[in-house]
Amino acid sequence: MLLEVMNLFAFLLALSIVPQVIHVGLGPVSITSYNNELFVVNYNSSTVTVVQNDQPVTNISVGKGPTIATASKSYVYVANFLSSQVSVIDPSTLKVISNITLPSPYALLYVPQYGEVFATETFSDQVAVIKGTTVVKDISVGGQPTYLAYDPGNSLVYVLVQFPSPQVLAISPANHSVVYSVPLDYLPTTMAYGGGEIYVTSVNSGYLMTIQGDHVSYQKVAVGIFGVAYYNGYLYLTDVENNSVLVYKDGSFVSSIPMGNKPSFIYPFNGKVYVTISGEDYVYFFNAYSPPVNLELPAFIVGVILVVVAVAYVSVRRRL
Repeated sequence: MLLEVMNLFAFLLALSIVPQVIHVGLGPVSITSYNNELFVVNYNSSTVTVVQNDQPVTNISVGKGPTIATASKSYVYVANFLSSQVSVIDPSTLKVISNITLPSPYALLYVPQYGEVFATETFSDQVAVIKGTTVVKDISVGGQPTYLAYDPGNSLVYVLVQFPSPQVLAISPANHSVVYSVPLDYLPTTMAYGGGEIYVTSVNSGYLMTIQGDHVSYQKVAVGIFGVAYYNGYLYLTDVENNSVLVYKDGSFVSSIPMGNKPSFIYPFNGKVYVTISGEDYVYFFNAYSPPVNLELPAFIVGVILVVVAVAYVSVRRRL
């Protein structure tokens, strides 16, 4: 009975979620944050939109075809895929202060423990390491690297390699070397870290691949899953086939939230979840799911339900 009531509450919560809109540049494809500001990367307009309190503040021009950004303690870095450079933005002035030349940079990741930015060079089969505004190392990965993730628990950087052999490589930032690799059974799309695990989506197969150490498990979710993010115990997946965000907890489906046309990247921040609509000029956002109710206190929940039922009963009696 209690479980059924909680499922009903979850269903009603999903119905009550109404995504709101932030207008940005053309073709938003990713988001990062610095302090309380969001930096939205717009691929088609080659700009980064700065957002404060869910309102656009300004647009910063960067290189051509920007894809993914990351923020360090001092700068915001933007990978410009088509112009073969990484733009470095000073968040205090909101101006580009440097452009770092890199062949085919695609994804960026800041590792706070070492104060370094890792950048995938997709067509060079390498991962570059940036310190400040200087490239200090190139790491060969033997394939085309795309996305990056960092596990603070084991201090390893994970690199998603799509071709020629789908796999995830674990790199030690301490010595810039590959520690081990995890082969994947399906062509991967994107990757993210959360809750001690690495999550990899596969848009064509519909499988969610979860990596712990050198072990990978597979869960069939839905053909079309693209972006993935973990926040407060919940897993959020964008579904480009059904134009929605799927919410999971502990491997179980929670809800599906309607979300514009072809939602792609997803970014939780300050109690909200932001979703890019890559073919448009806006970003959706909605309130994130709260941590689950403590089931060790069922009496309180039952008490609330009884009060609601009692009030409804008295109201009906009075009308009669």
